[in-house]
Amino acid sequence: MNAQEYLDLARKEERERRNNPNQYDLYSYTYVWLKSRRPDLAKELTEQFQEIELQVNAAREVEHVLQLEQLYDNRWEDLHDDDIPGL
Repeated sequence: MNAQEYLDLARKEERERRNNPNQYDLYSYTYVWLKSRRPDLAKELTEQFQEIELQVNAAREVEHVLQLEQLYDNRWEDLHDDDIPGL
């Protein structure tokens, strides 16, 4: 799985996780099961993630900056909406 495919699928999972408070436990259970029953596969997946980790982190940082810019822009517009004419 490349970084873009992971990010696309992870966004979908994150939305589902927000809607299900037990989702974290499911992910934790899945990880524990995989690591204890299939350590070879867990190791392979960890190594594959490490290959794309820098790209994933960079993409997340860009998303974060864009979200901050959007918040700033929205707040700036709100401030202008609050302007009192004639002052």
